[in-house]
Amino acid sequence: MLWAVLGTGVAFAQNFTTFTVLRGMLGAVEMGGFLANYCLVCEWFDTRQRAWAGNAIYLVWAVGVMSLPGIAYFVRDWRHLELIISVPLLLFIFSFWLLPESPHWLLTHNKAEEAEELLRRAATVSRLKLPPFKLKLPSSEYEEKDEKTSAWKQNMIGVIFTPYLRVYAVILMLVWGIDSMVYYGLSLGTHTLAGNQYLNFFISGAVEFPAYLTCMYCLNSQRFGRTKPTSLLHVIAGVSLLFITVIPQDGST
Repeated sequence: MLWAVLGTGVAFAQNFTTFTVLRGMLGAVEMGGFLANYCLVCEWFDTRQRAWAGNAIYLVWAVGVMSLPGIAYFVRDWRHLELIISVPLLLFIFSFWLLPESPHWLLTHNKAEEAEELLRRAATVSRLKLPPFKLKLPSSEYEEKDEKTSAWKQNMIGVIFTPYLRVYAVILMLVWGIDSMVYYGLSLGTHTLAGNQYLNFFISGAVEFPAYLTCMYCLNSQRFGRTKPTSLLHVIAGVSLLFITVIPQDGST
């Protein structure tokens, strides 16, 4: 809902300051909504299927990237384009009633009965028969006797003050930040390439399909794990970017 409201507000912005503020807020809302959606999808799937489910979201993202230049080709006014891609998001108001909550979230917030009911409904939709069951929080082997210590270890503060988690978090945040700069730098810079700018942007979305499918295969393969694909694919991306810097800008060979 906020995404739709802010996007509509951007279309009616009358000065650069208002435009910048609304776009900044829109970016924060967009990423927050996307991550919440990603977590919701992954928590509804078994651990063996989460890699497929998580990457399936990105495939839909690629479809959106490929669709945008087609819309922009026929709608050249940026305000009208902003309205076209923002107003339909108002339909997400129905997600409050249509999207089920995450059973994992419900269980960790002491709402086991609601989680059980959702699982029964999911089984009914999937035409599966569940045996009688009762959900309960498993006792953690890391649970501290001191309740205060246990409480802070369950949030972000616990990540900061736990050495090995802090190292992993810093590394992954650095990687995510670099990935974002590279991804949006390449995507938003397609207009500088030779040829049709709309076709270039379309191709930038189309190439994401083999990338996501490769990730899905690697993440589900017992041979690769998680660390090797992450390291190898980042090295390949880095080397490719270095080669781009030696390409003559005038197109000469």
